[in-house]
Amino acid sequence: MEEPQKNTSGYQRLPSERRLSMIRGSAVRYLVKELPYFPTSILLNVRGEVNFNEEKKQDCFSYGTLETKIEDFWIIDGQHRIEALKRAIARNREFEDYPVITSILRLPDRFDEMLLFYIVNRRQKGVKNDLVYRHLQRMLLHKGEDWLLDLEGKRELTQGYAIEIVDVLNKDPVSP
Repeated sequence: MEEPQKNTSGYQRLPSERRLSMIRGSAVRYLVKELPYFPTSILLNVRGEVNFNEEKKQDCFSYGTLETKIEDFWIIDGQHRIEALKRAIARNREFEDYPVITSILRLPDRFDEMLLFYIVNRRQKGVKNDLVYRHLQRMLLHKGEDWLLDLEGKRELTQGYAIEIVDVLNKDPVSP
């Protein structure tokens, strides 16, 4: 197997220490200090044999146990979240029982893994600025200045205040 730095045929980004440190915006800080859960699914593909033992059937799905070898799982998307969780466990053993939302797929080959990685990461749509600013304002009013400054930094704190000022001016009948 190729080392990640030499994996020229890989489709994921190389692991980034910046995204795995305790600085603002990193996955480790997110887990340890901000919200102790990831709301998005980690995407895995099984490249080997899989057996599913159905335990309970519902109308359109069933519960059961998936049996495969651990080395048959390949991470399509979520490598930074997995590494962040490892580092969070190193800081606090309570993260060993952390629930991880996972989507397990049976894609036919590596190309299909790459295509899904591309679709998930390339086609994401950012949130419009006006909605982001409203969220910053609500966080400021709900949690306070120090909390928002620690979470997002001075620029976003200022944007939260700016929306508050705009609202005050918009309510004033003599404001231009």
